Parts: sequence; C-alpha cells; structure tokens
Amino acid sequence: MAPCSAGIFFLACGSLFPTNYERVDAERVRVLDYLYEPTEAAPGEIVNVYTLLAGAGAALFHPAEINWSVSYNVLSNSNGVDTALEIKPLAIQSYSEKYFSENTRCFVYAFKIPDSAVFNSVAIPEVWTSLVPKECQSEIPEFIDSLSKTDLINLIHTLATKAKIWGKILAASPASEDSLLQADTLYSLYKSKYSRYIPALLQLLTIKIQLFSNILGAQKVRSTYSVRYNNCFKDIPGSRVYVNKNPVIDSIGIYKVKKENLLFFDPQENNYAFEFIRLSVRRNLPDTIPLTVVEIDTKCSYFVAGFAGKADSSMTIHAALQNGPATTEGLRTQWYFQLDPKEIAGVSPYDYMNISSMGNFIDKLYPPADEKVKTFTLWLEVSDSLCNEINRPQGSIVEEVQGRFE
Repeated sequence: MAPCSAGIFFLACGSLFPTNYERVDAERVRVLDYLYEPTEAAPGEIVNVYTLLAGAGAALFHPAEINWSVSYNVLSNSNGVDTALEIKPLAIQSYSEKYFSENTRCFVYAFKIPDSAVFNSVAIPEVWTSLVPKECQSEIPEFIDSLSKTDLINLIHTLATKAKIWGKILAASPASEDSLLQADTLYSLYKSKYSRYIPALLQLLTIKIQLFSNILGAQKVRSTYSVRYNNCFKDIPGSRVYVNKNPVIDSIGIYKVKKENLLFFDPQENNYAFEFIRLSVRRNLPDTIPLTVVEIDTKCSYFVAGFAGKADSSMTIHAALQNGPATTEGLRTQWYFQLDPKEIAGVSPYDYMNISSMGNFIDKLYPPADEKVKTFTLWLEVSDSLCNEINRPQGSIVEEVQGRFE
C-alpha cells in the first residue's frame, strides 16, 4: 500500500481531470482486486486467488488467457521497496469462473505454497536475529538465540505440523490438555519452553511472495502475499497467535446531505439533516433486482459511504517480543465507478459523476452535471493494515452496488 500522503495527493488530483483512477472504462478490462482465500497460508497449503475484473473487455477472454508467474524470493529494503527474485511460471492446480455480480467477472485460480518456501527464502538472513529490533534483542532467550537459521525453521516447522493435531484435539475436548501434556513430550516442551516466544518467531519467519499476472499481454499486475505458520497454532488455547482474515463489507449507500458544497461529512459530528440511501450489494443477486434511485437536488451534497464488519487484531513485533497487548488493524477504502456507455456518449468527461476517493468510508460524491448520465455501478474495496507487524498479510474485499440518478 502506498504511503497515505502519496495516495491522498494522487486521488485528490483525480477529480480535476476528465479521466481518473476511480473510473472504470467500460470498453477495457480493469483488475479490481485479487482476493486471497485464505488471507494467509503456511507452506504446503492451497491458496485460491479470486481475480475480480470489470469493464466490457472482461467478457472477451477465457481464464486460461491470464498467464501467471511467481517469485518465492522477495527482498524488502529499509524503505519498504520489494525486489522479486527468480521469477518463474506459477503452477496453477486448477482454475474456474465463479459468478460474483452483474458487472464483475471472477476467475478463481488455485496454487500450492511449496513446502520449502520458508526454508529456501533468502529474505530470512543466516543471522536471523538481525531481524529483531535492537531494543528488543534482550527478549530472545539464549536457547533460542543460539539456533541457526536452519535449526529455527526446522523447529517452527515441526511445532506447526504438530500444532494442527494439538489444535484439533483441544478444540474437540478442552479438558484433554492435561492428558496431552502427559502423553506428548513435544507438546509439554512447547507449553513450558517455547509458547511464550512463538508469536514473535512466527513474525520473524514470515516471508513475502509475489504473483504476476499478464492479461492478454496488455496488463501486467503484481500482487504480494504473505506465507507464515500462524494458522497452524490458532486453535491452541492461549497461543496468542493471530490469523488475519479478509474484511467484511456490511452495507454501502449514499448520504444526501441538506447543505450545499460540503467537501466532508460525518453524521456523528455534523448537525446537517441528511438521508441515507442504501444500495443493494449485488453479489449473488439476480440481475432483475431494480436499481435504487438517487434523486439529485442541487442544494444538497452527496457522499458515498461504506460500513465494514469488526476489524481483526494482531500484535506488532514489539508486543510479540515483550508479551504486550494486541492491536486492532486499520481499514482503508478505494472506490471505483462505471457509467453506462450509451448514456455518456457525446458527454464531456468533465460532466460525468466523480468520487474523491481518499481512503475513507465516507467520501465525496459529485453527481453528473449532464442529466443524460443516470445509471452507475459502484465498487467498494476495503483492505486492512497494521504497522510494525513484520510482513503482515493484507486482507481485502470488494462489493458491487448499482443505482440510478433522477
């Protein structure tokens, strides 16, 4: 994700030009997002990439016409810039098309994370303790600090493999932990010696991979995914290991505020009268559902609005090393829109509708200046982030809504 200041500058400037990033050109294919399920995976697990496409061009090709490549060795410098090494074709295990919504095509590609992904990653230095913040290095006990890179990865890989079994046993019968401690010496060792440090070690051994898609030779898109062992430990009581999940969008709508020329609006803080117009999320809805009407009044201001479900929690590397508290992730938005090609024919782009997408859940909507422009499709993308968690997996979700101006 780009730094906030850069993103705001780019997006704020977008409303000054006839075309901008938020507008989906109906005649071309646009990649809206790559949704990963699960949001994070361990070595050896299967990942599904939901490739969401919009624009009329999206209907012109078969999922096999997207060529995929991958780098399992991604290095990040101190400025957060990634360099992908050893890029090679991605072994796709299966692909299919799944209905998503009326104006969104969805192709699903499945691939397997190599068992050796973490073992072979050059992103983990031989002196792995160099990844630990200097102010926290004293938190690593000598019996862990003395382990080589290979020994540490072997230890975590072995514990992760067993942790899946332990988690199933304890989920079925929480009272069985005493029996497990007596029957399994490795579980006893994990609980007495290693469990306190597992959350931090899992972060230190998290690696990035990057996927590259080539769509009809016209668009090349890069996407980053994080591989780590967290989900192997998630079912063990008291593990303090967090697993990131994709956000959930609860609803989308438009605020019609009875005040002219407002640039910002918050119903919690502003006292202006307003109406909230809920737009039906189109996923899995039949195309026959009528479009919600948004009546335009030049004496009102308009804002798109989205509402998300509960955010996930996790720990920064400092909290993980110092047994500190969890932190709630942040959520950021990106709005996209598409207009009916027949309605905008002959209309100046300056008279289209527009959105100042600033990363907020409530952003300024500029209704079209030309009355011929009526039908619109909106997409809301929500992504998560948490600073100071090493290579944190990023979750995201997209939903489509439609409406009509009158």
